[in-house]
Amino acid sequence: MTKKDNTLPEWLEDVVAKEERARRQAVQAAERRAAAENRAEIMPVAERFVSVNGEGTHAGRLAAFIRFAGCNLRCRWCDTAWAQGADAVTEWRTAEELVAWVREARVECVTLTGGEPLLQSGASALVEALVRAGSAPGGDEGVTSYASLVERASAAAEEPPAPGPLFVEIETNGSQPIRPLAALRERLAEEGVPGRFGFTLDCKLPASGEDSAMNEDNYALLGADDVVKFVIADAGDLDAMLAVVEAHGLAGRCGVYLSPIRGEMDPAVVVEFMRAHAMAYATLQLQLHKVIWPGVERGV
Repeated sequence: MTKKDNTLPEWLEDVVAKEERARRQAVQAAERRAAAENRAEIMPVAERFVSVNGEGTHAGRLAAFIRFAGCNLRCRWCDTAWAQGADAVTEWRTAEELVAWVREARVECVTLTGGEPLLQSGASALVEALVRAGSAPGGDEGVTSYASLVERASAAAEEPPAPGPLFVEIETNGSQPIRPLAALRERLAEEGVPGRFGFTLDCKLPASGEDSAMNEDNYALLGADDVVKFVIADAGDLDAMLAVVEAHGLAGRCGVYLSPIRGEMDPAVVVEFMRAHAMAYATLQLQLHKVIWPGVERGV
């Protein structure tokens, strides 16, 4: 007996795919209308997940990732090009919904990425809400009796400790102004809010094709909680990177992270360049998530 082939004809697969896109677009439109009725700021999310941070000052630590859809740049080596267009949106969410999800994840690090997160008009409100939500006091820190310590130890054995204040990392492509968020950071620091946020500013180098899009005013606003990330494709990028570092006095003021493109730039060449130019302030990074999950683009 011949086994029946359940494969759909190509024309029918196209029909099914179009219907699925139409269904998803209808759901997204309904979510936008509902949020508008509630007068809430909604943002297009391409994906959200919990994984280890593969880059930056919190590499190797669990983080909640929120990837927004849409980007104003088209870098040659972009590894999340799938998230650039409007069709990358999987859901529309308010800041309140995203904050609730992050707190349920029980992490201490949050990464807002994209696409380009600073294209979202609600980005500043989301950052402030995350920092404040992750700064709620624990409650009984002042109680030190033996009985209370035993009770707390017993409870801790049954349930993991509550996460501490949040650190929110904003991964931005360097073209969008960060001054409004820098002013927010100063205000929150003056209030003594224990949660913090910082920028990972991706400085585009010549091989990206987008080096002329950089907002030069951003560099003066960076500090100890921030990183300038340089994705390096060739020797010309190394020279351009050093010129940016020196022109804006980045050494010792913020993190300087060098990220060689896998398969294009040998990390050993980058190390030799660092050694030749006494770049003791710089950090080489190899994107931990790509080592753990090679070839996987989403959810990691």
